[in-house]
Amino acid sequence: MPYPSSQSLERFVQQFEPLNRIPTKYHSQLVSSLRLITIASGEKFIRKPKQSTVSHFLLKGRIEVRESFDNRHAITHHDQRRVALEEQVTENGTIKAITPCVVMVINNDTINQYLLWNENYEVLHFDEDELCISSDVLIDDDFEDDWENVFIQSPLAANLSNTAIHQLMSRLENIPVKANQTIIEARSSGDYFYLIKKGEAQVQTELNGPFSGEVIQLNAGDYFGDEALIAGTPRNASVVMNTDGLLGRLDMKSFNSIVKELLIPYFEPRNNNHHDDSEIKVLDVRFPAEYRQGHEAGSTNLPISHLRKQLPSLENSYLYVLAPANDKRSELATYLMRQAGFNAYQLISEPVLNQG
Repeated sequence: MPYPSSQSLERFVQQFEPLNRIPTKYHSQLVSSLRLITIASGEKFIRKPKQSTVSHFLLKGRIEVRESFDNRHAITHHDQRRVALEEQVTENGTIKAITPCVVMVINNDTINQYLLWNENYEVLHFDEDELCISSDVLIDDDFEDDWENVFIQSPLAANLSNTAIHQLMSRLENIPVKANQTIIEARSSGDYFYLIKKGEAQVQTELNGPFSGEVIQLNAGDYFGDEALIAGTPRNASVVMNTDGLLGRLDMKSFNSIVKELLIPYFEPRNNNHHDDSEIKVLDVRFPAEYRQGHEAGSTNLPISHLRKQLPSLENSYLYVLAPANDKRSELATYLMRQAGFNAYQLISEPVLNQG
């Protein structure tokens, strides 16, 4: 099923409540914060919606809203209420795809941040003789959102508290850079997290890496270098500046204390008083050969090398626990999944193993 274009997504944003209350000037940024997922026919993808940290909007397909065995009804993308699907079902209800569906997903904190920007202003009144502005300064055709606004709407910032964002920005070390300057060499050790404050950069990924040699363009507000710090692995890409610019740099110790502790929360099975076991899905991100040697009971093997491509097919309604315990790969998997809007935790205690 083909996905809508970026232009179509901006039109969808204008149709759904509360997205339609976000100012038009933020729509392009909002679209970059969205995830599109395909839901297979027969798949249940929303359970206990009041506990969800994300909102789902139906773009294509037909779904079943089920409150009980006798109370259920079908909705298509043509006749649905123009609100999040979570608003169309009670706390104990479920939503299932009747046909293949395309669903737009966005983090609720991101929505609230945009709405806050829209409401957080003060109206000032001036007498005519108190204020005189030349007509040629009323409109700035070259205005661009600054790097701070772009970063605040990023998947990383969406998972950080306001205090953590402030700490991160205040500890950034300013590094002036020149065009064609190499910032990161592939296969080098991770040492810093970088945020572009001014300028443009290019990421050249490795052919045998997770992005298969793709070239990625970065602009002000984009960040890089985080995954090598999380996983403790060599860099899988080189980053070169396209233009002169200014980078914000954060050392590993500060990154771990500000970002890592919030983005990789732990799950302790023996202290699981707040979760319904039926909603928990355990993913073991080791290689299949390792998984066969012993794994968490009831877990599914999804190697870390395949995780990125599988994210669009995973349900948002589960609480995901990433195994094995105390492993760099499960740390990275938790980090990636939380940035993608999933409720994910790393297993911290030793698992109960199934052999073979």
